[in-house]
Amino acid sequence: MSNNLLRILENKEMSIEELEKLSGISIKTIKKIAFSKDYNYKILTVKKICDILEISFKDFFDI
Repeated sequence: MSNNLLRILENKEMSIEELEKLSGISIKTIKKIAFSKDYNYKILTVKKICDILEISFKDFFDI
């Protein structure tokens, strides 16, 4: 399942490194989520990202 993480970060003028600092999620995990179409997402990790970015799951995923 693809997602819009890179586009959302760009729109919010936030880097992956900034998201790592705010979320406590490792940069390795964030990059896997951002660049891998077959990454097995943990729902709590995605929720944490969505909360920090102030977006919905619908906005995060291409649904």
